[in-house]
Amino acid sequence: MSEKNARRGPGPGHGPMGSGPVEKAKNFKKSGQRLLTQFGPFKIRMIIVFLFSIIGVIFNIISPKILGTATDAIVAGVKIGSIDFNLIKTILGYLVVMYILSAIFTYFQEYMMASISQNVVRKLRDDVSEKINNLPLKYFDENTVGDILSRVTND
Repeated sequence: MSEKNARRGPGPGHGPMGSGPVEKAKNFKKSGQRLLTQFGPFKIRMIIVFLFSIIGVIFNIISPKILGTATDAIVAGVKIGSIDFNLIKTILGYLVVMYILSAIFTYFQEYMMASISQNVVRKLRDDVSEKINNLPLKYFDENTVGDILSRVTND
């Protein structure tokens, strides 16, 4: 490769390391549906993840409103010349609880989703491994390694 081409790289529309043009999926909808079926055993956990996500977002939405209440109490106290620190302490206590609850729900939602993703990937790898292990040796003799890897990756 000339120095000029080495600096330019493979250019747009090429795969990694200039391996050729990147092909788009021929039937993405079908592939997506097949992938979603892999999440089937995790339906209950996915529902829990969805609920935890909603609850975490609700706490994140409510928290600034509570902070606004504390700000209003401070402004009202400045206007009358006496700030009610007990009220502000109570409001900020609620605010801390809301942020902690939001963090807890968000953490568990992310933890469960990572666990589900890892399990699905493990299942996909096991399926690929089983498929390769069930192929006769004759198949490996008749096909190149690149062809076999391409078929495994695309299937």
